[in-house]
Amino acid sequence: MDISSYIVVNKTAELLFLVIAMGIIAYYLWIIPSNTKTETRTIVVGLRVNLWVILAVCIGLLLLTSLAGLALRTAAMAEVPLTEAIPLLTTTIFNTMYGKLWMYRMTALVLLISLWVIHWLHFESQKSVYASLAAIIVFVFTLSASGHAGEDGVFSLLNIINSVHILGALLWGGIIIISALVILPYLVKSAGTRAPDVIAEVSLKMSTLAGIALALVVVPGVYNAWILLGNIAGLWQSLFGQILFVKIVFVVFMAGLGALNRYAYVPSIQAEMGQPIPATFIPIPEFIVARGRSNPLHFFRRSLWLEAGLLIVVLVLAAALSQQTPAAHEQEAEHSALLIEINQSHVASLSTRQFS
Repeated sequence: MDISSYIVVNKTAELLFLVIAMGIIAYYLWIIPSNTKTETRTIVVGLRVNLWVILAVCIGLLLLTSLAGLALRTAAMAEVPLTEAIPLLTTTIFNTMYGKLWMYRMTALVLLISLWVIHWLHFESQKSVYASLAAIIVFVFTLSASGHAGEDGVFSLLNIINSVHILGALLWGGIIIISALVILPYLVKSAGTRAPDVIAEVSLKMSTLAGIALALVVVPGVYNAWILLGNIAGLWQSLFGQILFVKIVFVVFMAGLGALNRYAYVPSIQAEMGQPIPATFIPIPEFIVARGRSNPLHFFRRSLWLEAGLLIVVLVLAAALSQQTPAAHEQEAEHSALLIEINQSHVASLSTRQFS
C-alpha cells in the first residue's frame, strides 16, 4: 500500500477510538441512571467501572494513532518512505501548521489521561468527566482543522461547523457502539432484580440522545457538503463527490434503523418492562411494530449491531474523503487553468497583430 492508504487505515482507527471514547462520556453524563438508588447501585457502578476501563484503552490507542498519523503525514508531505520520515518529525512539529495542531491534540490527550486518573481516584465526582468531554472537543477541533475544513483558518466558520458535524457523528456512533457491545450485553446478563428498569431507562435515553446527535450530523453536514462540492454536479463528477454520495447512502440507512429503534422497538421495550410508553410522532407500519412486540429487546440489539456495522463503513469512507481533493477545489483549479489559457491566447493574439 502507498502512504495515502496507510493514512486512511490509521484515520479510520483513530475515528473509531474517538467514537468509543465519546460514547463512554455520553453514557456517563446523560444515559446511565443515577447510582443514588440503592436497588440499582450495584448495576450502575458495575457499568461505570467497565466503561472507564475501556476508556483507558481507547486513550492509549489514540496516542498510538496520533503518533502514527504524525509519521505518515510527514512522509506524505516530504514525499519520502515512512522509514525516512522519522528524522523529519521535529521539522513537521515545529515548522508546519499540521505539527502545531498535532501538539494541541497531544496536549488534550495528556490532559485526558490526567482526568482519567482523577476520576478513578474520585469515582463519585462527575467534574472530571465533564472536563474529559472538553478535552475530546479540543481534540476534535484540531483534528478538523488539520483537514479540508481548516484550509481557511483554524477558527473559520467552515472548521467550526465541521467540528460540530464530527462531534455529532462521534456522539451518534458512540452511543450505538457502546450500547451494542457493552451496555445491553452487561444488563441482559446482570443478575440484579432491577435490571429491567435500568434497561428501560437506558434504551429510552440513548434513543433520544441519538436523535439529537443525528441532527448535529445532518445540519452541519449539508453545509459542509455544499461548500466542498461547489455545486450539485460535483457529487458525480469527482471522486470526492462519489465517495461522499456512498457515505450519505449508508448514513441514511443508519438513520432509518435509528427511527425504527426509536418508534418501534423502544416503546415495546418500555411496555414489556412496565414503564410508560414514550410518544411517537412517526407512524410505523403495524407489521414492523408487531414483529418487535414479540421480543423487542432482541430486535433492538440486532438493529444496533447492524447500525454498528454500517458505522464502520461510514468511518472508512470519512477517512477516505480526507485524502481526496474536494470537488470545489478541483473546479477552482480548472477555472484558474482556463483563465490562464484564455490570457495566454489573448496575449498571443495581440502579439500576432503587432507583427502583422
